[in-house]
Amino acid sequence: PGLSKVVYWVPNLGSVVRDRSDTSALPDPSQSTALPSPAAPAPEKSQQKIPPYSPDELDLLALHFTMVKILYVCGALALIPPLVQVIEVARKGWDMHLTTIRNEHAYYCCVTQLFCSVPSPFPSTPKSIYVAGDSHSLSSAWQVIQIDGHDTQLIP
Repeated sequence: PGLSKVVYWVPNLGSVVRDRSDTSALPDPSQSTALPSPAAPAPEKSQQKIPPYSPDELDLLALHFTMVKILYVCGALALIPPLVQVIEVARKGWDMHLTTIRNEHAYYCCVTQLFCSVPSPFPSTPKSIYVAGDSHSLSSAWQVIQIDGHDTQLIP
């Protein structure tokens, strides 16, 4: 039928999970302490917000980031919002791109942004095309296109 929870991406702030029926305003991105862009230079050492996590705790957080990616690719989309809610508590406000789990964090951010474009209600089409590729191919995941007048879902 559809997802009851949705993930919104607020630039420079991160993921916000809401009930689909919630129409209240999203948080103001200007209140963020995050860097304005992943391409922005790293702040001075004294300004860096390195997470206070041990290497094992960072690895555990990386596993959670990876779970979000796997759930997205497998189509278990309803499981993502509750996991994002848990992850965001540990992630927000830290310069995760300066840690050993920066790649997993980048994928997580990519997937939570893509989650915003998943059609709702989630489509069920008799025809599908499997899309293979690197992370850039995920942008087409779960979208429905028309081929010869038939709805066709793109599956990662």
